[in-house]
Amino acid sequence: MFLIKILILSGEKSGIQIKIDWSNCNNDDALKFLPNPSATIKIIKRELEKHKIQYDEKDLINKFHFELIRNKGSQLIAYTETIGKEVLEQNFYSFDKDLTSEEFQLRTSKRKIFKIFKQGICQYVSLDFEKGLFEFHNAKGEHLGEFRFDGSFNKKAEPSHDLISLKK
Repeated sequence: MFLIKILILSGEKSGIQIKIDWSNCNNDDALKFLPNPSATIKIIKRELEKHKIQYDEKDLINKFHFELIRNKGSQLIAYTETIGKEVLEQNFYSFDKDLTSEEFQLRTSKRKIFKIFKQGICQYVSLDFEKGLFEFHNAKGEHLGEFRFDGSFNKKAEPSHDLISLKK
């Protein structure tokens, strides 16, 4: 069973600050970087129901990625941005405008990069607009692999996907 503890502290700008207790996370793919899997699953179920795609619990993620995401066509970029952002925000990530801008200037390709601190160490997730997936990166910007929106593994790491502005 997965349990997440959230502690509300006084914040400087937002009025609140969320501290995530990662101590119950193990090394399962989804728990490496998505600390709120129940919120993630709710989003995925909502989207399947909205698009009238039938599913059962064991094929939920495959239905989402193979029947919904892959059939978005010209809407894939906008859908990835909307749903990917929602999933990451529900998992306590914040958009990193500066890093997104730096990566765009260095690569001239569209990226949206989000960050979170896990046990004091920053980690990053960028949206993969070509496939509707997440690209997971460590604090050094090294690409650790491609993952579906529920955090499950899709494809191994590729050094060409590193966040090059963090490797300077």
